[in-house]
Amino acid sequence: EETPKEHKVRLDAKFDAIEPACGLLKFEKGGYGFIHLTFQEFLTANALVSGEVDSYYHTIKQYWENNWYREVVQLYIGYLSIQNQAMANAIIQKILKENENRPFPRHRLAVRSRIDIHRDLRKDTVVQAAVDRLWGIIESDTEPHVRAEAGELLGRLGDERDLEGFVQILDGAYETSKG
Repeated sequence: EETPKEHKVRLDAKFDAIEPACGLLKFEKGGYGFIHLTFQEFLTANALVSGEVDSYYHTIKQYWENNWYREVVQLYIGYLSIQNQAMANAIIQKILKENENRPFPRHRLAVRSRIDIHRDLRKDTVVQAAVDRLWGIIESDTEPHVRAEAGELLGRLGDERDLEGFVQILDGAYETSKG
């Protein structure tokens, strides 16, 4: 017996309450969708978080280097942030503080995991550490695709730069690739 507008307001309020608490939904581009398409990976991450009795960090550390478990690591951090915001942020901070050689796979995965933590549960100092690491990758001489991924991640974290500026390039012919 509610109007369409009342119905939309009620549903929006319900989803606003569900989104940060479930670990699966995200609001993006004006609508709700699933963060991850693979429920098996989510259930694996859930089981790892739920079954932990000693150290959340040591539980996920064994999977951090294995690309097969990349999504599980991200989901683990995201799901853990719902139950223990401080621990999820501490794990990310710990990884970001490590010295790492190119192409910085652990740092990139840490930032990807950081993005999976709902914006209301993110710790500002960890976000800043992630931004600093990404800039370090972008300014390094590592492979272009790694720097491009770092730029994409920086954008997803919320790059504060004004990207609307126009850069003028002189007229002329330019070689765009070697071939």
